[in-house]
Amino acid sequence: MNEKPAAVILDFDKTLAYLYRDQSLLTELAARICRHYRAAFPVEEDLERIDGYFAWYELHRRALSRFGEAGASSVNAEGEKIVARFEKEVMEKAPFMDGVVDTLKALKHRGVSLSIVSTNSGDAIREALEREGVAELFDAVLGRSLPFDPQKVKPSPYLIELCVRKLRLSKKTTWYAGDDVCDMEAAKRAGVTPVGIATGRHSREELIGAGAVLCLDRLSDLLGALDP
Repeated sequence: MNEKPAAVILDFDKTLAYLYRDQSLLTELAARICRHYRAAFPVEEDLERIDGYFAWYELHRRALSRFGEAGASSVNAEGEKIVARFEKEVMEKAPFMDGVVDTLKALKHRGVSLSIVSTNSGDAIREALEREGVAELFDAVLGRSLPFDPQKVKPSPYLIELCVRKLRLSKKTTWYAGDDVCDMEAAKRAGVTPVGIATGRHSREELIGAGAVLCLDRLSDLLGALDP
């Protein structure tokens, strides 16, 4: 096990709050994003029945392929706004999971630097943190980069590395905690300690197999992992 952390970078969805327990929300997002792109070029109906994020990434890519970076900038920027607005709507109805707020406060009380790196909208996350009364606990909140680039979302280490540089963190004493195997891959590639939180779609075994040095059943278990 690596050294105890001076900093913990956290994922958001399914780590702090579970946004899409209702899977129909993801197809609703797909329908919204398909309607938007259909005004610019043909979009098959099948894309409306898949995970909205995958549909968005694919249509973003198609716009770039059809129109080039300059030509696609407007349609893709509006696509980003549609997704961000949708995330804000979902986050308003998805409170933090049990024990999360108390855990964040306890970590900060122990002197641990807290930040968030997520593929969700940074503005939507900051609004959620304000509603939960924990915004002041975080030294940085990094949502997906703008202009949006699917190549810079996890498992890319881009945002974790950016957070490390921004806060001048030591990789040796920085943990990245998330619920997905892509979180573990991004953390490994960024050179920080991957910590699995098994509150999402992947099991403890899957998270460990993806590189988690430590795997916990819930975020609140992190406090016990820090005790001697």
